[in-house]
Amino acid sequence: MKKNLLIAAIALMAVAFVSCQKDGVYKPKQRISKITRSWVSTDVYSDAAGSHEDKTIADPWVCEAWVWGDKTVESRTFTDRVWVINAPTYPSHTTTYSYDDKNRITGAQYDDHKIEYTYNDDKKFSKITVNDGANLESTVEINYDGKVVNSLKVTKFYPAKKCEAALAMVLPRQIVDVVCNDTEEEIVAKDTRTVVTDITIEWDGKNIVKMDAKSSDDVTTTTTYEYDGKLNPYAGFYCGNGVSAEMYSKNNVIKTTTTRKEVHGSTTITTETAESVEYEYDGKNPSTVKTTKVENRDYLIGGKHTITTVTTDVYEYTK
Repeated sequence: MKKNLLIAAIALMAVAFVSCQKDGVYKPKQRISKITRSWVSTDVYSDAAGSHEDKTIADPWVCEAWVWGDKTVESRTFTDRVWVINAPTYPSHTTTYSYDDKNRITGAQYDDHKIEYTYNDDKKFSKITVNDGANLESTVEINYDGKVVNSLKVTKFYPAKKCEAALAMVLPRQIVDVVCNDTEEEIVAKDTRTVVTDITIEWDGKNIVKMDAKSSDDVTTTTTYEYDGKLNPYAGFYCGNGVSAEMYSKNNVIKTTTTRKEVHGSTTITTETAESVEYEYDGKNPSTVKTTKVENRDYLIGGKHTITTVTTDVYEYTK
């Protein structure tokens, strides 16, 4: 849950990978003003000695507040909910955005993290650069098949102070999990190295249905998506708030299935994650989104860890 909330805490950026939308321009029919979140998480640990269960409940709080200018999103404040000595605390983080004279996003700032977006001659995103203070964190090179993205090349530079936080500003959560291996990063934090992750994307019409990612440090994921027929209010606004293809696709994701594999010598650790999403609509826009995530992990020492998290988001829009 900690990783999920960290990824959820980071910035948004405007990226349009659908052919009918201009890259970097986000013009929804209704503008999100705030999102109120609550969740229940159940952890079940089992091994040869038996099993035990832990449950955590988070009461509703305003996790996102959006500030709009005349034509663009000026900033978004995410308020996290974390535990400190058995009591919740609510740290807030604000991301600000900058645009050119065509209302295309050119930069985003979150604490020490700064993103720069580069466009090619076809007016599409060609490269994204992430910096953490004076340090280059990562680059994302974007490739197209006609008008849609078909692959990404992510280069991550180590050492890095906040691997997840930096890349979550420009990549889906599942891909961040490939590029940033927590255990691996702790081991080599003082070394200098480069990790390259190649990502391929498959489309069905105007929706992404599959993403494959493979990194040079032997971590791979495959994620598949299913959709309803409703319009997605985030289309064209790519963000790291715990979703992935939702930022690219025309319709709303109702099911996500992810398989992640880490190779450690002769041993492969597999994590299976399934997410199902239920929507309530007010007109054409989602008013309540309920996500059930089930994650199954195995370990080198044996045993299983199953985490079931039910998150409920309530959306409000500007009048």
